[in-house]
Amino acid sequence: MRSDEGVRLGVRVAFRFVRGLERLLPPQSLYHLLAPVISARVAFKRTRPSLPLPACLGRGNFQITKKRRRNDFLNATLEFFPDKLATAKWLPRLEIDGREYLESALLQKRPVMLAFSHFGPYELLRCWLRAAGFPVAMMVAGSSQNRSGRRRLQDRVSPFPEIPIALYREDQLRESIDFVNAGHPLLIAIDVLNNKKMDVPVDADWQCGMATGAFRLARRAGAVLIPCSIVDVGPWNFRITLSPPVPAELLAAGDLSSAGKYVLEAFLPAMRAHPEQASERLIKLFQRVRQ
Repeated sequence: MRSDEGVRLGVRVAFRFVRGLERLLPPQSLYHLLAPVISARVAFKRTRPSLPLPACLGRGNFQITKKRRRNDFLNATLEFFPDKLATAKWLPRLEIDGREYLESALLQKRPVMLAFSHFGPYELLRCWLRAAGFPVAMMVAGSSQNRSGRRRLQDRVSPFPEIPIALYREDQLRESIDFVNAGHPLLIAIDVLNNKKMDVPVDADWQCGMATGAFRLARRAGAVLIPCSIVDVGPWNFRITLSPPVPAELLAAGDLSSAGKYVLEAFLPAMRAHPEQASERLIKLFQRVRQ
């Protein structure tokens, strides 16, 4: 058996095994069963050097610790059974603040985009929002031809299986416009920098680099842009916060920095309360203002 075939077989076996355990066990028991296995997996991984935490977010250093890696792996396990998150034993583990902003926009049949950052277990946003009844997709890096076998398995068991769960920047921008025009919310990151970026002030001393893509795409689609974040609040317990939409006049402005400031201010309370849940990518975007 070739190595790539072996990997695909291993993925399918692991996928079915975890789904089988989920059917048999309540969430707390499944968590305690998987935690030591995953702890052993990360025990021998090297920790990366720490980064100084931007003073606008807190004091001390930022580091991806072994505990953080373990939590990330455990959270990723939920992607093996996204269809089960809408059941009575899982849905109480999710709290959504501000869901009325999303519901109102959809009720008005407005195109909707959800601006998020690489903070908290952001990969679970699409799983949990679908479990809550919102047929979202996430714009991701790369090409649609390169979607992994594991992701394809997850797609088959996701709520709303007829609706794609991911759209790709390289070859599906046109499809993303069609997607939101069809009434499906699209998650799009504001901290994936490309050729078009802006520096958004945090305070007098700090600024944050931010991609303009989410704002430009929302303007092009005539979409409501809602800041969206997720926080890990305990073992397999999560809180999603949907903030009031970016004012239309800020999206229409030639200079998008005010729109960026609006979104950043929606994210800052969670970032300051839980800086350990930021990603290294996000931390590096905060820079001191040159005097």
